Amino acid sequence: MGKSFKFLVLIILILILLCLIFIDKFGLSFSMQSVDKIIKNKEQNQELIKELKINGVETVYDKNNNVYYYNISDKYKNSKYILNLNLKKYKYKLIGYNFNIIKVDYNKEIDVIIFNDKYYYKTKIVITNLPLISINTKKEIGSDDVKSTFKYI
Repeated sequence: MGKSFKFLVLIILILILLCLIFIDKFGLSFSMQSVDKIIKNKEQNQELIKELKINGVETVYDKNNNVYYYNISDKYKNSKYILNLNLKKYKYKLIGYNFNIIKVDYNKEIDVIIFNDKYYYKTKIVITNLPLISINTKKEIGSDDVKSTFKYI
């Protein structure tokens, strides 16, 4: 009984250590709350975040379709992948997933809800293996020069 008890304690300590490493690496920004509970207790705010980084990489936002595009290399196709949304002031939940671990499936929309104590924001993430280009202007493009920003990922 003494050896099996020591072994059980050792296993529990190893599991605690692995949990601490996971929390240190990925933080606790992902949430296990149900989407219904988040929506019920918070007010919708489509302007909650300005930009989104996933695993430290910028995304390209399509405002018309409310989609963030995230580029992942072909070597991850059909493999398990951890999506860590780098949101310091917010929590998030990938809708339909228990954790933030997904199977890389290019061009499939992943529904996500981002929230804080008061507000929530529903959007989508699309993973692609294509290069991403974003050109933004404040004015409509015509025959005159228009100041713009260009992003290539």
